[in-house]
Amino acid sequence: MTPARRTLLATAVVTLAADLASKAWATAELDQPIEIGGSLSLRLGYNPGVAFGVGQSLPSWTLLLLTGLICAAIAVAGWRGTLMPPVAVGLILGGAIGNLLDRLTEGSVVDMVHLTWWPTFNLADVAICVGAALAVVFSLLPERTSQAPEAEAS
Repeated sequence: MTPARRTLLATAVVTLAADLASKAWATAELDQPIEIGGSLSLRLGYNPGVAFGVGQSLPSWTLLLLTGLICAAIAVAGWRGTLMPPVAVGLILGGAIGNLLDRLTEGSVVDMVHLTWWPTFNLADVAICVGAALAVVFSLLPERTSQAPEAEAS
């Protein structure tokens, strides 16, 4: 297995584990909101839609199918190296799988991070957004060309 694939897998597994642990904690312990400070608080919520509540009126099978297809496409693109960097792909994939597992087992996604000016979200959403931002930034960087050591010496 290549180093890039190991990085992708490790990042996805760590992201998924952190997301599932945070959702388990929130479901078990977050019966009352916890004010962190300013506009940030922790509040248990359930989102039957996709990102930030969009698509709540769609049938659940549609959301499952779409999420599953997106997860598969990201996994294939990351594995083939057409979506880079591996850390970004791992963050997106780990977060997407975390939310897909919620939909499969609970019918909705567990959310707990609340900002007064934004819909409630979870760690999977943060990982997906950070991963997508990293992928965009990486795609804007100039392409690196590697030269063999012999070519540099001549």
